[in-house]
Amino acid sequence: MDRQLTQAVPLATSAEALRQVADRYAGWGVTTVHQMAHDYRLGDALRAVEAAKPPIKWTIYGWGWPVRSPADAWLDFAPSRQLPSNVRTGGIKWVLDATPIERDALMCADYSDRPGHRGRSNYSDQQLRAILAQGLSRPQQLALHVAGDGEMARLLTTMEKLAPAGRWRAKRVRIEHGDGLTPDLLPLAKRLGVVVVQNPLHVLPDPDETGRPWLINRLGGERARNFQLLRSLVEGGIPLALGSDAFGDVANPFLNMMFAIKYERNPKEALSREQALSAYTAGAAFAEREERRTGRIAVGMAADMALLSQDVLTVPLASLPATRSLLTVVDGQIVHEDPAIEQR
Repeated sequence: MDRQLTQAVPLATSAEALRQVADRYAGWGVTTVHQMAHDYRLGDALRAVEAAKPPIKWTIYGWGWPVRSPADAWLDFAPSRQLPSNVRTGGIKWVLDATPIERDALMCADYSDRPGHRGRSNYSDQQLRAILAQGLSRPQQLALHVAGDGEMARLLTTMEKLAPAGRWRAKRVRIEHGDGLTPDLLPLAKRLGVVVVQNPLHVLPDPDETGRPWLINRLGGERARNFQLLRSLVEGGIPLALGSDAFGDVANPFLNMMFAIKYERNPKEALSREQALSAYTAGAAFAEREERRTGRIAVGMAADMALLSQDVLTVPLASLPATRSLLTVVDGQIVHEDPAIEQR
């Protein structure tokens, strides 16, 4: 139904919406967007981005659906098409389980507020093996939504049985969210070379319908402390990228950096400012296998950079979300310029 609705939206409407999004990101100093084409066929998403002519770089990932076989999902990538130089396809995102919010992330133990229920997987063991095997046979990336610790353990052990660790390291599988990557699973995750793309918005201690922090209510205090790790990933040698998993004002990267640096629910897992900035830049480039072209300011790299309105490494933490870009440059071309820059 969702895809039917999006297909009914005129191309010009989708393109205008994407252009506005791109301009907003450029205003924050973002030079590359990773878009998971949720509710869109890959071809439709590509046409909308092409029509939008975004000033920044755009990487689109197709979307795997439980109603489609793994082989059918890859058909979206054939035949190949000529894309604008700043638009590329990444791979396919598969949603292996849901989230703890609705208690459908697959957990190793029962939900604390629903005894006898551990969530569920969206795919059988056979289907999971097919998704992974197809991914290994393709040049594109695999991006896997995994939230529960039970689903994370199932994924990593299946990967280990299916192919040598070296093949997985070369593949560089993206784990979207990776909330259930608990300390006991870190060594296996490191060996398999997975990359975690975490979303700081998810660490907020928002109350649920009972008025208590929802994650503690779902998992209990002890399990909640080892859920949604950040610093432990970096210290455990797991490549980390940060993203918004959102749109609108809350997609502000500096707001999300503040959440990751503050991490009120579990201060021991908070990132340093340098770690958060690296995860949003070099970490994000590594996550999309573009670290040889972008993500750092260095000789031979793409001239993608931003002149920010304040020093994000020293400004008071509460002021971090107010950061804006005075000048955003992509491939050496100015794509955003704040009038305030003339006054400096």
